[in-house]
Amino acid sequence: MICVMRERYTYSIARLVAEQNVSKADLARHLGKSRAWVTQLLSGSANMTIRTLAEVTYVLDAAVKLDVHRCRPARAARPQTRARA
Repeated sequence: MICVMRERYTYSIARLVAEQNVSKADLARHLGKSRAWVTQLLSGSANMTIRTLAEVTYVLDAAVKLDVHRCRPARAARPQTRARA
């Protein structure tokens, strides 16, 4: 699940970069990172943390929408057992 989300955000960032005609060098300069790091980010091989996502989207004048939900159905609650004396 995390890999799918990383790919989605990486794709979205790459699309924004292309739409805004921002070069990797310009993005790197605004982020205080190297051009190589930006290349890794856009290829999906850099570590995509929430902080990284927020910094990149801020520079690109975009917003991030995160959603938290269950990946699997909730388990049935276990019956509680009493401790024996």
